[in-house]
Amino acid sequence: MKSIAQAQKVPVKSVSVNATSLQQNMVVKIHQHYYQVVFDNNFTSYQLKKAQVINPKITYQQ
Repeated sequence: MKSIAQAQKVPVKSVSVNATSLQQNMVVKIHQHYYQVVFDNNFTSYQLKKAQVINPKITYQQ
């Protein structure tokens, strides 16, 4: 979350995730925007893709 916050230039408190450990395709919420996280095979780099959330009642961790 720290890495995402730094890259997006937002406070860590503005970043929420739907998982407590790194997972392929996890959802990240930054303010009111949602992103899917796609990791490389070694989980050493990631890419954020804009996402549309179908169920807005996802439980997030900060």
